[in-house]
Amino acid sequence: MRTYHPFLIFLLTPLVAWAQVTQSVTEEVDGKTRYVQLAELTVTPQKTPVPALKYNLTWGFDQRVKNNAALQYNSAMRELAQMKLRRLSDETRKFEENYGRLFTEPEYFDEKKAEYDAFEEMLQAVPDDAKKSSETLRYEASLRYEPYAYSWDYSKPTAEFPVEEARNFVNGFFGVYRSLEAGSRCDYCDWEYPIRGNKNVIGVIIDEVQECRDLARALIVKIRLEIHDKNYDAAIKSLRVGKTLARHVGEGCPFIVGYLVGIAIDSMMNECLLELIQQPDAPNLYWTLTAFPPASFSYADSMEIEMDVLRLMFPEVARAMDEPDAMTENDWKEFNRVLVKAVPSLLQSGWFSNEIKPETAALIASGWGIAAYPKAKLWLASEGKTDREIENMSVSKAIGLWSVYRYATFRDDCLKSLRLPYWQWDKVNDLEKRLDQMEIVTPLDAMVRLLFPAFHAYHRAVSRSRASADVLRIVEAIRLYAAENGGKLPDKLDDITTVPIPPTDSFTGKPYVYRTENGRGVIEYDPGYGDQRTTVRLAL
Repeated sequence: MRTYHPFLIFLLTPLVAWAQVTQSVTEEVDGKTRYVQLAELTVTPQKTPVPALKYNLTWGFDQRVKNNAALQYNSAMRELAQMKLRRLSDETRKFEENYGRLFTEPEYFDEKKAEYDAFEEMLQAVPDDAKKSSETLRYEASLRYEPYAYSWDYSKPTAEFPVEEARNFVNGFFGVYRSLEAGSRCDYCDWEYPIRGNKNVIGVIIDEVQECRDLARALIVKIRLEIHDKNYDAAIKSLRVGKTLARHVGEGCPFIVGYLVGIAIDSMMNECLLELIQQPDAPNLYWTLTAFPPASFSYADSMEIEMDVLRLMFPEVARAMDEPDAMTENDWKEFNRVLVKAVPSLLQSGWFSNEIKPETAALIASGWGIAAYPKAKLWLASEGKTDREIENMSVSKAIGLWSVYRYATFRDDCLKSLRLPYWQWDKVNDLEKRLDQMEIVTPLDAMVRLLFPAFHAYHRAVSRSRASADVLRIVEAIRLYAAENGGKLPDKLDDITTVPIPPTDSFTGKPYVYRTENGRGVIEYDPGYGDQRTTVRLAL
């Protein structure tokens, strides 16, 4: 995966919406091994509520205020940081006191050693198949002894949910949750990052976006506790806060990374939705999910900004694209000089050292005209320029016009199909391959290689989120069908006629595969990283 911007390095993680109930398995099909993400759900038949949107995942117009959510989210982040510092200070002080007592108080040493030996003896007495995993033990310990810890292991089943520890955790985070809800009630979110006119746009620090993940993790503890307590109204209200946080992050950050973090947070909320709909008396959320599907915010604007990062960083590029006829000879020389100087600087930053070899950078800096000028002349001739016009044109202008044309062509090939569904977009674009095989002849070629985002990965993330939303709707449609037909599973999705079924898999463009097998409904689709199979069993 290509990750050019420094602030993308740590953010392009797998966006698996089913991690809480999913396991990876391998199967032999026609002599070939295939990898399958298997999610097994047990649900009860349930009709949709009346009114249909009784359980809403959005705030109504009258429930929102025309304010900037970033102010409230920043308040939640500050409170979270203060809680960490207070707790860290208390724990450090206690550790120092107790550590000193081990050497100065023999009775205290014997007491702690006896506790440790008793704990080890207890572990040895527990059968291996009944032991909790080390990850579970560590997580429960973090909730018990580190109240500010907010990471959540989504693989933990409901049966292992540490209720009392989570309750203490939620009580300690009251102020954070209050600020989160206040932020979610705002009409928009704008972190006010300096973008336009910023020549160092790739150096913009966007810590707030990352910290929103931590806020989401803290919120998930609250949601799961509310689900455990069967307080579904409160759980859905908290999900509304989380879904809005995801949208705000996706829309409020002008970079693709914001969209990816928004999808990640939305996927975290989907984890909780999966747990909720498996409760015996859980409401049917079909129309709720239809009215507000996950990741219902556009990433196209952010992608356009990513495509134009060169124009933002180098006004010379923007002018050469917009007003080439107004460029003087000195302007074209400055255009090339700025880009020649920028390539080694970026390479020296360390972020892009694997993308362009140092010898290539050196060639660009010293002898780029030797290779570029003949090719620029050929292009100018193909554009209808006469031999006299080409010979009278300066080398700087010829190479500048040609390199801008190459950049603009590549940029527009990405943008022109940005809003196509994945299965259509993938057929008409080979941008990743073209970018990897691009011949670097001019400084602008090198900048494209260094700074253009990974189009394919982003588009897959979009489609993966939409597919996850579709499958959630299908599961709820199956619950509705079972409630209307004596607790039976549909033999095929076409049997469900009272509500519409998502028509196509966003990855393949074909209908979702569904069948019944051993008393279970089986939904199969391709989320872009292997086959996904979700099985639905009815608990009557």
